[in-house]
Parts: sequence; C-alpha cells; structure tokens
Amino acid sequence: MAYLSTHTLDEMNQSRGVLAGLRDTLARWTTALQVARMETVLSQMTEADLKRIGITYADIPAYARKLIGVA
Repeated sequence: MAYLSTHTLDEMNQSRGVLAGLRDTLARWTTALQVARMETVLSQMTEADLKRIGITYADIPAYARKLIGVA
C-alpha cells in the first residue's frame, strides 16, 4: 500500500508554491506586454484621433493601463 510521507507532502506544497510564483510572474509579464502594445497603438494615432477619444499624447500611458484594466 502506497503512502505519502510528511516529507513528500512538504515537497508537493513547495512545488505548488513555485508553480504559483511562476504563474503570477507570467501574468504580470503578459499584462505588461499588453500595456506596451496598447501604448504603441495609441502613440501611432494622430492628435485629432486622440482628441476624439478625449486624451492627449501625455495621457497615453495612463489611458493604456486603464484600457487593459491595470489601475
């Protein structure tokens, strides 16, 4: 009959922690990439286009974060 020792359970919990850290890092990286792409798209717009959506070039970083859902 197979059993899990306390040592094995500790290793499993440690592995879960590592995987959760990797997941969180990947999520932050993905969000940063989305914000950067949105900033690129917005910065390629004309002043008239930006005015139509109610922002200026100076507003682009904050507006990009807002659109992606980063406060």
